[in-house]
Amino acid sequence: NEYKALLYAMAVANYSEKNRVNGEITEQTYIYLYKDDLADLLGLNKRNSINVAIDRIYKELSSRVAHFIIEEPADDGKRKTKKVHSVVPIIRELRWEDDSKNAIQIRFTNEVLPYFTQLAGGNFTTYQLKHLFALDSVASMSLYTYFIKNEFKYANQKSYEVPLLLENLKALIDINETKYDRWVDFRRYVLDKIVAEINENTDLQLEYETVKKGRPIVGVNFKLHHRIADKAPDEIAVIEKIYLDVPFEDNAFVKELGAKFDT
Repeated sequence: NEYKALLYAMAVANYSEKNRVNGEITEQTYIYLYKDDLADLLGLNKRNSINVAIDRIYKELSSRVAHFIIEEPADDGKRKTKKVHSVVPIIRELRWEDDSKNAIQIRFTNEVLPYFTQLAGGNFTTYQLKHLFALDSVASMSLYTYFIKNEFKYANQKSYEVPLLLENLKALIDINETKYDRWVDFRRYVLDKIVAEINENTDLQLEYETVKKGRPIVGVNFKLHHRIADKAPDEIAVIEKIYLDVPFEDNAFVKELGAKFDT
């Protein structure tokens, strides 16, 4: 939920910047995440549930930092560039007003703000955020976010391919490059689970094939199919959850017919 709230804040900042709401987003600008909106996007419908979630989000976000790796000109003549590691706070200020605004208020630091206001080039919609928030794994959310951020390159094609080097894929989903160094383990315990979760819960349908350099596998070529392209715009607008009152002993049968359990 902490990660989802951060992505939602990015999307709000991006929308405000794109539409020039209240002027340019700066380090002094508060981004408001209203309780009701968070409850809706996180799928929480009880007041005590969203209060507990917001309390945890507030505590976790307050300590988060961003890790930058920057290439700068080297001091000696042996190398042209050197890598400089920099850690900076993500959030300048975090506020929670119990009574008046009923919202988490966030001010981002100057160092990270450009990345947030450029999120997805303005491509993120509430519809996509709801797909994103249906995912439970941060790794799945990271990969889905990457695809959405880059889909503008494919000019709304119904199907397209996105290649990723294996090292870049691991970095994207925050897995140490040396972990799961055997492809069979990485595929079984990480990649296939991510693909299955995205396919089941979002508007994207993923397939992939490996890219080899000799015998070693060095990359993954994702094949994406955008299921939203199969729907008419007026169909998309009326998508909603319809709850079924199902006796517990019939739950397996109803799931086979296409229903999904909602906590």
